[in-house]
Amino acid sequence: ITYWPLIEIVRTQVGIAGVDDHAAALAKLDAHLAAALATPGDVLPIRQRLVALLGLESPAIALPDVAPDRVPAEIGWALRRYLEARTAARPAVLVIDDLQWAEPALIQVVDGILDRMRDVPLALLCVARPELAETHPGWSSGRSNASTMTLEGLDRTETVTLISRLLDIDDLPADLRAKIAARSDGNPLFCEEFLRMLIDDGRVIFEDGRWRATADAASVTVPETIVALLAAGIDRLGPAEKRALQLASIVGERFTAAELQALAPDADPAALDTLERKGLVLEDREGNAAGSLRFKHLLVREVAYGSLSKADRAALHERFGEGLEREVGDRRDEYAEIFAHHAERAFTLSREIGLGADVVGARATRACAWAVALAERAGLRGEIRALERSLGVAERAAVHDPTGAGVGRIELLRIRMLVNVARFPEARAAAIAARDAAIATGDTPRAAQIARIVVDIEVAAGEMGDIQAAQALARELAVSTGDLRGVLEVDVQELGRLWAAGRFSDLVTVGPAIVERALALGAETQAARMLQTMSGAARQSGRLELSARFAERSREIAGRHGLRLLLRRLDFGRATTTWLRGDATTALETLAQVTAAAIDDGDANAVIGAHRQHAEILQGEGRYAEGLAVGLAGLAESERTGERWHRSEILSFIGRNLLGLGRIDEAAARIAEAAAIVRGAEDLAAVAEVRAAQAALAAARGQEDQADAGFLEAIAAADRGEFAPLHVVYRLERAELLARRGRLAEAAALLAEIERVTPPPPFAFLRARRDALAATLVTQRA
Repeated sequence: ITYWPLIEIVRTQVGIAGVDDHAAALAKLDAHLAAALATPGDVLPIRQRLVALLGLESPAIALPDVAPDRVPAEIGWALRRYLEARTAARPAVLVIDDLQWAEPALIQVVDGILDRMRDVPLALLCVARPELAETHPGWSSGRSNASTMTLEGLDRTETVTLISRLLDIDDLPADLRAKIAARSDGNPLFCEEFLRMLIDDGRVIFEDGRWRATADAASVTVPETIVALLAAGIDRLGPAEKRALQLASIVGERFTAAELQALAPDADPAALDTLERKGLVLEDREGNAAGSLRFKHLLVREVAYGSLSKADRAALHERFGEGLEREVGDRRDEYAEIFAHHAERAFTLSREIGLGADVVGARATRACAWAVALAERAGLRGEIRALERSLGVAERAAVHDPTGAGVGRIELLRIRMLVNVARFPEARAAAIAARDAAIATGDTPRAAQIARIVVDIEVAAGEMGDIQAAQALARELAVSTGDLRGVLEVDVQELGRLWAAGRFSDLVTVGPAIVERALALGAETQAARMLQTMSGAARQSGRLELSARFAERSREIAGRHGLRLLLRRLDFGRATTTWLRGDATTALETLAQVTAAAIDDGDANAVIGAHRQHAEILQGEGRYAEGLAVGLAGLAESERTGERWHRSEILSFIGRNLLGLGRIDEAAARIAEAAAIVRGAEDLAAVAEVRAAQAALAAARGQEDQADAGFLEAIAAADRGEFAPLHVVYRLERAELLARRGRLAEAAALLAEIERVTPPPPFAFLRARRDALAATLVTQRA
């Protein structure tokens, strides 16, 4: 299970037991967090993320403002804040075992704890086999607050010493000691289990207060491997003990007598006492269930499991999964990974041994259903490797599933997976083919669902014309099905296109009605996001007071639902508004806070947007070296994540700041990159910004006529949309160019035009530069 160590830790701290129903588990979590967290504002956002971690609710419900690829980072944030609160009173040690088997999402969370929890009295102890260094070569390296300790196998001398000290046997034959040392390969478990075998066989006895070897100890055969040794030991168990060990191997590393009896009524609870005395199982002091036991070593479990026939394994996996499903009641989603595992094993083993079609088919149906459910959950959590693995199981099972129930969902999941890994050409082809096939067969609801995915793909990587066509078809299909939420989703997608086209008045006009429809449908989170978008649209068109009203309403909903990422975007918008009001210093301070929080959270999209805005403000204020640094940081994140929404503008601002530093050739290269990736003429902001950057480059090279023409083109592109800041800045830059060329009357006329197109106060964008130009013109005329 992806987050299993963390789930166990939280469940233990909260006191959630297996017998608790869903409501009881939530009540315990709420009570625990209310007592554990000192900051009331942290309770709701941390609760939502821990609810998603524990599986008490789907991430889509618990974290409606979080994109799937952000879920691991958000869970990591909640755990860090939770651990900080728990360690405020006393230090703590957090132990995670077998990290080599961890999913990337868990590694990401652990990385976040290592990187971002400093000056906190917490020791994080991670135990792993050497293969962790192979799969994650950079893990824990280069960190000042982490160190790695490698435990090597015992050498021959140490192995001989261990054998002597385990039972203080001095008269064990020398040849036998040498064989044990050679065969153990430095593994202490081999030595311990071999001595246990000698005791069980009566070759080592306790006599006169000490252990001694009998005469026939020298003739014993030493198994070649630890697996052979454990298998031999299990074969010598009595029937009841061997059966109990085998049943336990189906349940897992930890188990109880009750679980074994539920799995096989003939299981003898007394056999567990014998197994405990023999040291094959131990009391599980970390388990929540009374009488919980665990295998002494995972190898013991593996060998016991391997001693079962495939037919027995298949039947037991099926029985255990079905029994557990009945037992957990309304907490089934928490155990989805366990159900999926047992269903997959039952199906795969049944197919391998060629059981009848009826048995294989029934088990395939169950395996396919749980694998699809698990894949969908992995998709919602952004766990790509888990999604791909579950999809593979679902596709194999679907071939043998007589119901065919999972085929459509599998196809959608495969498309979403391609989107998640940014394989957009493949995703686009697959999604369009699936959409058109659904239309051809008359399955309009399915076609409508896929059509909205096509829109998302086009927004991420398509041209503006493709986005518009995809949205039109998605709307037509959604309306024809009467799917109100689907129509709402298309309308929300349409707002993004209006933004790119600079049609901010249209966006602000149609937005309120969409918000009210969202609220009527109970989609408050979506309404809050739309209000935030409308706030940005009003800000871009210069209506700062209207922008503030939209933002205030969005903030109220976001605060009530604990939508912390949306609150961050609103803070970002507040910084931009402050800049447009003429206060660049406060704007940069707010942006720095937003950026630091986004970096701390690993929120790449927020980091990119903040760096873009930061670079633009710094360039406008003439702080070119700082602007270049943040622009390059934003570009690195954009290229790492594959996003394209901000990249051409970021490259343009990098070029602009390089020009300010006099590095003209480097600026030219960056501006050329920006021009090459503009996504069509309809992306007005990108077109205008790139053209203005090209004009600035021409001016820096002394090509003033070319620069003047370029600024005119940039003004024309911006004027096709309602980009109030761009209307000002491009005219100002051209006016400054005209003033340098001595064309004072034209510069003065353009400055007057700037005053006409500038929205009324409190819009005071670049007022200092405008005043400086006006003063220069007066002086030059005089």
